[in-house]
Amino acid sequence: MLGFLYNADTIWQILILSFLSLIFSLGGILFLRKVWPLSKRPKFSEIHGHMFGVIGIIYAVLIGAIAVGSWDKFKTAEEQVYKEALTTLSIYRSASGLEINQTKEVRKFIEGYLTNVIEKEWPSMKKGTILDIKDPYLYELNNFLTEINTKNTTQLIFLNTLVQETIKLREIRGMRIFISESSLNIILLQFTLLGSFLIFLSTIFFGAEHALLSNIIIVSILSVVTGLVITIIIGLDHPYQGDIVISPKPLEAALKFMKSGNY
Repeated sequence: MLGFLYNADTIWQILILSFLSLIFSLGGILFLRKVWPLSKRPKFSEIHGHMFGVIGIIYAVLIGAIAVGSWDKFKTAEEQVYKEALTTLSIYRSASGLEINQTKEVRKFIEGYLTNVIEKEWPSMKKGTILDIKDPYLYELNNFLTEINTKNTTQLIFLNTLVQETIKLREIRGMRIFISESSLNIILLQFTLLGSFLIFLSTIFFGAEHALLSNIIIVSILSVVTGLVITIIIGLDHPYQGDIVISPKPLEAALKFMKSGNY
């Protein structure tokens, strides 16, 4: 079920989660009305109403913490894309310090790397496919750099820069892959759903229970809002999947600069 939600369009995520929240909440309310008649329930005072407000605030803080964590993960993943694009440009530019034929080889590897990321890796991540941690272009580039014999100090400086930037690029790509494969703890998500369900059911003790329509309206609004919040959390928790997804445009721009011949 979660796998389907992660890969589904945002509109479907909203509809499914809101519908499930609505069905469980209204079903629970109607079931309690049937097995626990209004005449047999304890009466709640204004003090209990304030206590309910405190419970709601505590739940809001908990779900807010989860949402903030997902947002931080999304921003970290977005930052990695910019770093990846800038590092490829640094490698492309630094290659000019080598001999002409060596420069062409290094630039060919880095252009191939970007093309592979944009055309193959990004669509695979969007589908939730696990990527190979070993990239063929970075592997070949690393082997090529280790075989270069420098002829002067300038070439040695540029070669060291290229080696360092290649290692950095490999680490950035590894971080991107790890982020794409990580997921929100299922137990946290289950507790979030359970907490919202219990809060919805607790409305049976308040004045809205005397009017079934009012209770249905309140619970429906709370259920839909909860479904929307959980949809956003799921979307942000998987920054390379679904519709709430990080764009590869920084990488595309880097590749465009390289192919323009003006960089």
